Amino acid sequence: FYPGKIEGGVLLCFQNECTEPIAPSASAAETFAALSGLSTIGEVEVFQSTLADAGRTLRIRFYPDGNPPHFGPQDMIALNFSRVVSNDEAVGAPEIAALWSVERSVAGQSPYDSDKDEIVPKSNIVSVSDVQFAQVVHVCGNGVRSTAEQCDDNSTLGGDGCDPFCNIETGWRCSTANRFGDIGGLDVCAPICGDGIRITGRLVRESCDDNNTIAGDGCSAKCEVEPGFACGGGSSNSMDSCHAICGDGLRVGAEVCDDGNTASAACVGCSVIAAGWTCSGGGAGVPDTCVRCHESCATCSGSNSDDCTSCAPASPFSDGSQCLASCTPVGKYAVETITNGIAHRSCASCDSSCGTCDGPQSGDCLTCDAIGPVPFQLGSTCVGNCPTGTF
Repeated sequence: FYPGKIEGGVLLCFQNECTEPIAPSASAAETFAALSGLSTIGEVEVFQSTLADAGRTLRIRFYPDGNPPHFGPQDMIALNFSRVVSNDEAVGAPEIAALWSVERSVAGQSPYDSDKDEIVPKSNIVSVSDVQFAQVVHVCGNGVRSTAEQCDDNSTLGGDGCDPFCNIETGWRCSTANRFGDIGGLDVCAPICGDGIRITGRLVRESCDDNNTIAGDGCSAKCEVEPGFACGGGSSNSMDSCHAICGDGLRVGAEVCDDGNTASAACVGCSVIAAGWTCSGGGAGVPDTCVRCHESCATCSGSNSDDCTSCAPASPFSDGSQCLASCTPVGKYAVETITNGIAHRSCASCDSSCGTCDGPQSGDCLTCDAIGPVPFQLGSTCVGNCPTGTF
């Protein structure tokens, strides 16, 4: 290169468009960057090798999948030395031009394509006979995924995710453990859970697939049927529909109750608790226990039979969750309220001065607390001492 005697740069021209000047010693990366700036260049790679006499070879490989694409033999790259100058009278344009030449080195497959041009030093040019390569052979089922295969699981049997032509089957996902990418690795295929396609393969099967991975709807996040559910209708082109199994003693999904009895008088169809009954305690692992409501209740709910939600006619007064025939025995008095035209009777607490009371006010005492501070009854009130003239 006549070190120290040449300045400027060479222009690489392709299809009448030239790069910015690049130094004669430009690297493969610098050459690639310059070529990539041309609108006439699509996808290329630049390879560099050093020769025994300190010369260099730059190999340019063209690809058909760029923009623009390069198909078939390519135009030769032209060299423009108009930007190269010499500061030595002994080194002129002929000497500079003699340093470089363009050769079509390879016409064939990998490692260099037939549409590749090469820029090589004139001395020690590598001939085509010096480049060894092998035609790529794609073998489906050998356990090594090639660029022409979507998968390769070391088998040519279908129904395992990778079909006999090494295409990924519908409803499956295949990948390799190759840390450099999937190409060149052995594929392991598994069904895609939650895509609405139930896989029934030779080696792997999904119990269900309801088109989601939400647990608690019958088909789990692993596409397994959950306890208390039955799923059906799924296939290679339809998703499963799941429903709770009534009467199996597992309260799941939309079931209101499940006491393990399909003919239960209390839990009707696992969707309604019959009037006069209460069911409780059930879940995904245990059945409900159903009992009749206490005779004081018209309806009840909860774990106890006397947890009344409405009162029977014989015990019309509500006191918390209990229904009473009279409020007096519990030291309260009866009140009645009307809500939306419906009368509701309940027990209200007596004034603290009373033992018992009958309303309509809390201080309308029937009896007084004999050991309290106001043990003496005077009319409907309780006092601490009897007035003069009374006893």
